[in-house]
Amino acid sequence: IRRKAELSKNAVLEQKLEVLAAQFGLNQTQLTEALAAANLDPAVVGNVTRKLEEVLGNKTRQIKDLQYQVHQCTKAYNDTINVYENKLPALGIDPEEIGFEPLQTTTTSNMPARLVTKIT
Repeated sequence: IRRKAELSKNAVLEQKLEVLAAQFGLNQTQLTEALAAANLDPAVVGNVTRKLEEVLGNKTRQIKDLQYQVHQCTKAYNDTINVYENKLPALGIDPEEIGFEPLQTTTTSNMPARLVTKIT
């Protein structure tokens, strides 16, 4: 069931990626047409394009950093639940009574939380 859900999620993500790629192409074409219609100096157009790419690069890095933080926090949360679930029986408490629910992700590992590698 989990594998089927992952395949379904991957298919949805691929569809979203295709839509975003098409939208990006359209936006890029519109920008090129707008810059051409403005009769701007090619140096100015190059400068604007460079600055826009720089801003987009910074935003992409910020998104990756935030995604990394989410993965790290999710991993730490799930690890904490595992520790509690392993300690509760020694205290005579059934872990099922507490009802801990780990966050479901496919990107975290079984290693300790601080060993999650950052994707660059």
